[in-house]
Formats: sequence, C-alpha cells, structure tokens
Amino acid sequence: MVLSRTEARRRPYQGPHRFLEWCRGGRGLSNLEAEILKMLGRRAEGATLCPSEVARFVSPDDWRAEMIAVHAATDKLVSRGEFSLSWKGEPMPRRKGPYRIGKPSQ
Repeated sequence: MVLSRTEARRRPYQGPHRFLEWCRGGRGLSNLEAEILKMLGRRAEGATLCPSEVARFVSPDDWRAEMIAVHAATDKLVSRGEFSLSWKGEPMPRRKGPYRIGKPSQ
C-alpha cells in the first residue's frame, strides 16, 4: 500500500504493528498471531510451520503482501516466548533469513 503525502502526515508511523494494522483495514496482528498459534497447535509433535503457509491461509490470492505482517507477528510471539524458530533443525534465537516456526520445547 502506497500512502500519499497527505495520508502519511495524517497517520504518522507508529511502529510496525500499529502501522500494519492500519494498512490492513483494522484487522489487527492479534488475529494473525492467533492464527499462527492455532495452525501450530494442529501440527504433530515436533512438526514446524513455514511462515508462508500462514500468509497463504490468511490471503490465498495475495499472500506475498501478507508476509510483512506474518514476520511482524512472528517477532512479537518469539519475544513473548510462545514459540521457537529454527532452520534445517538448528534453533535460531531470532528471525534472520529463512526460518520455520515450532513449539517452544523444540
């Protein structure tokens, strides 16, 4: 979404979570966070979730546009310790490059 100068002045940048919520028409990240947790809860023990799976579930037609919001929700959930990140079986302390979402015990 591209904002005009007038819109940008009316709605100053307030951090990624509030800005993304506003850009997405009021559908807050809390819904996206809940969806990530719900999808992960349906997985078998030890299974992980790709962030693009969440984006494709939320918006099948324009999933790439949702990836920014998925990354922001992922960062928020990781900071709260609600799940862990890994890549090729190796744990990751924070999101950097490709990653998978897993339950904290993994």
